[in-house]
Parts: sequence; structure tokens; C-alpha cells
Amino acid sequence: MFEYQIALQEDEATRFRDVLFQTLNIPHERWDEVRENIGWENLRGLRHDGRLIGGMGLHQAGQWFGGRCVPCCCVTLVGIAPEYRRKGAARTLMTASLRELRETGIPIASLYASTQALYRAVGFEQAGTRNQHELPMSMIGVESRELDVHEVDEPVAEPFQDLCTQRARLTNGNLERTAGLWNRVLKDPKAPVHRYLIGDRERPEGFVVFTQECEQRFPLTLSIRDMWAASPAAGRRLWTFLADHASVGEKVRWFGPANDPLLGLTAECKFTDVQVLRWLVRIVDVKQALEQRGYPPAVSGELHLSIQDDVLPENEGRYVLEVADGRGTVREGGRGDLACHVRGLAPLFAGFFPPQTLAGMGWIEGTAEAVQAATALFAGPEPWMPEIF
Repeated sequence: MFEYQIALQEDEATRFRDVLFQTLNIPHERWDEVRENIGWENLRGLRHDGRLIGGMGLHQAGQWFGGRCVPCCCVTLVGIAPEYRRKGAARTLMTASLRELRETGIPIASLYASTQALYRAVGFEQAGTRNQHELPMSMIGVESRELDVHEVDEPVAEPFQDLCTQRARLTNGNLERTAGLWNRVLKDPKAPVHRYLIGDRERPEGFVVFTQECEQRFPLTLSIRDMWAASPAAGRRLWTFLADHASVGEKVRWFGPANDPLLGLTAECKFTDVQVLRWLVRIVDVKQALEQRGYPPAVSGELHLSIQDDVLPENEGRYVLEVADGRGTVREGGRGDLACHVRGLAPLFAGFFPPQTLAGMGWIEGTAEAVQAATALFAGPEPWMPEIF
């Protein structure tokens, strides 16, 4: 009934754009920008009787877990024409794309869900957050100018890449951005994007990228697209730089972990607004995903898993995860002491919920010893990312 298509024809661009407009309300004038950032070759279509009725985009990126970057597909722009909704088209599209990712060796997929029901039905589950914080500039209360601040004129990733990699190794869930994902952070066709490095220009200790937003001319909100400080001095200088906008600005809005350490440097942490958006992960290849993430280097041990997967049956079965020196190896077999659907494996893999919590939710089942082993092996900081895609 429905046909999944990897290669789309260039003359179908207008049709694809119109479907996205009806589904996601993406303005026509943004189509060229969206298409460029994703890449036409990364768009996938769904047909009915030869007609394009839906599609999606696939960013071939990476996602950091346990100090290692796992190849990841960031799924975006999933849309089905309204006359074909609730007929199984979206499930067909998602199932076929997961099959494609499996066959091309991508072990995990990540997305933001407009509706969780569809994606949970094909094995995705909540695995991390995007936390929006707002803090009045009057509450920053930091005065430190020991480091220099340098403006970055060109919207290129290179000045920021090393710092982002440093942060990713220390956290869970950050993306190894594609060129298109970097464009979304560093460029905006509708507003100036301000980009700065903190510390030595050649060896910076921090950065901030932001736009200025306001309903009228003043007061401004500094809308941070990304920022990080690799040292206490950089953190203090970062907040001082943001507070220096107080003559025309009212508040700072940014995205960080729920327990953002940068707030330990401010005089106050009374938010004017906090919003949380959860992203989902799908384990596409259980063996490869478990072997390519990192683990606490001081922890060793093994975990006997039993996995169910009704969409990608190749994942079904028992596995033994053996961890030593921060790396894992996986072999088939074992006792299956910890059992879960592939959905339940996603938050365990990402470290989103502790195993005891997952057991209490009914997402995993296992012996006390298996739950304890999983707690040690998957311990780490909360998974989060600063962007949406």
C-alpha cells in the first residue's frame, strides 16, 4: 500500500515542502534553509500509488554517552499529508527508516516527538531533556574580567568544536553536530547571531552564541543558542559578559541540564521560567549500541540482558554485556537476568532513569543483583542537549 523511498526526485521539492507546511506549519520562505541544513540526499519519502504523501529527514550525526560518541541518526521533519493520517502511513515510514538505519550500521536514532504514541509504537522511549532556563540579569551578580572575550565574525564551527567535544565527554546526550546542525546554531536568516569566545582566542576556555529578542525595542532577552565554560574563570567571565547587557536587557534564556552547574556561580538562581522538553532514543542495533557507548572507567562487571523487539526482530534475544576499562563488549547468550522491551533499554542506555526507577515503572524486570549491576555500569550525569532539531 505504501512505498518507502530513499532517493527523491528534485522536481518533488515543492510537493515535499507543501506536505511539511500542512504537517508542521513550516513557512514556505524557510524551505530553502531547512532543505540546505538537512541535505536533499538525507530526505526520505513515502508514496501511495506513486504520489508523494509524506516524508522525513535524517541527520547522520553522533551522540555522546559515557565519554564516547555513538553514531546516531537525528530524525526530523516527520510528516504525512492529512488525508493519509491514521491509516498506518507514519508507522510504515518510521519502520522502513529504522530498517534502513539498521542495514547501514547506525546503532541508535534520536528525535523530538510531536506525539509520543507513534514513536513509542516503533521502539523509541524518553532518554533525555532539553531544559530551558530564564534568569533575570539583575540576579546574576557576578563581576569578573580576568579573561578576554573575543567576537567570532564568521558562522563556522571550528572555533567552538573542541569546547563542545570537551563538554560532550563530560556529559551524556550532547550531539556531535553535522554541518547542518551547526548552521542552526550559528546562523539565522531573520536575526543577527552573536558569537563569542572566552579566554585566549587560540585556546578558549568558554563560548557563548546568542540572539537578542524583544517584543518591542526594549527590554531585550538574550536568547542563548549554546554556551559553556570549561573553567571557573570562564564561567565567571561568561556571566559577567551576559550581565553587562543589563542596561538594555532584562533576562537571559538558555538551555542546559536541569541541574546546571553554571548556576552555582550566580548570586541567585530564582528562575522566571523553566521549561522541559524530553527527547527520545531508539536502540536500532543492541549489540553495536552497547559496545560503542562508554562506561565508568573505574567500574567493571557484566550484565545479562534479555531484549524484546517486535519491529527489528534481529535485536531479540539474550546478551551478555561485559565492561572493563570504560568499554563494553557484547556476546549473545547468557542468563537474561535483566529483561526489557527495546523501549525500556533506551532510558537505561542513556542514563535517563536509574535502573531502580525503571523497575518501579515496569520498564525493566530483573533480579536485585542485575539491577545493582546495571546501576553501576550505566552510572553517569543526566542526559541533555542544548538544541532541538
